Amino acid sequence: MQKISLKKYILPGSLRYLGKLCPNISPSSIPIAGYTYYEITKKINGEAYQIGSIKVKNAFIVIKGNARFLYVRPKYSTYRKAAERVFSKINWDIDYDHALSKRIAMQASPTYKYILLLRVPPSVNRQHGSFEKKDNLLKKSPSFCFADDRILDKWLARPPKARNRSNHVMSGYSQNNITKYGLTLKQRGQWAYAIGIGDENLVINFLQKI
Repeated sequence: MQKISLKKYILPGSLRYLGKLCPNISPSSIPIAGYTYYEITKKINGEAYQIGSIKVKNAFIVIKGNARFLYVRPKYSTYRKAAERVFSKINWDIDYDHALSKRIAMQASPTYKYILLLRVPPSVNRQHGSFEKKDNLLKKSPSFCFADDRILDKWLARPPKARNRSNHVMSGYSQNNITKYGLTLKQRGQWAYAIGIGDENLVINFLQKI
């Protein structure tokens, strides 16, 4: 009698496969905006790199294991080209979107100098747009800000009302609202995809450690 294997195989091309590649990092530990590349890099406990000839004041990348976190200046207009240089290659339409809206980052006091860039489906990006026009910022902004539940949903390619939200989250972004959710393996794969990870490790020869 032939034995039936109950072993589950996680194949390339699946979100669970990406989840296995990505370090098990809590979303609440990754700044979505900050003031200096040094502070952001130290917070992530990774290594910072300049991207080719792009000036660090415009963009830089932090690498931690297989995870890559691309930060760009709010007013840097060619951020998409920076993303295409360091994110895995894809053959479908995608938006490169600021994790924290540029308007909110520049409204903060002091103004945040860098914002984390995400790769998200265009339809999801559009649905989140109206909520990124609202904020409840503190009078004095902390050195970093982190994802709230709505921003985590965008990171996971989910619409803003995918789950029931309390009014204080949906009424506008506040630095006091930090997501507490952990991630399943599949969610970690979606999270990894959004920061540019692909099935194969992308070899980048033009990075310069800073």
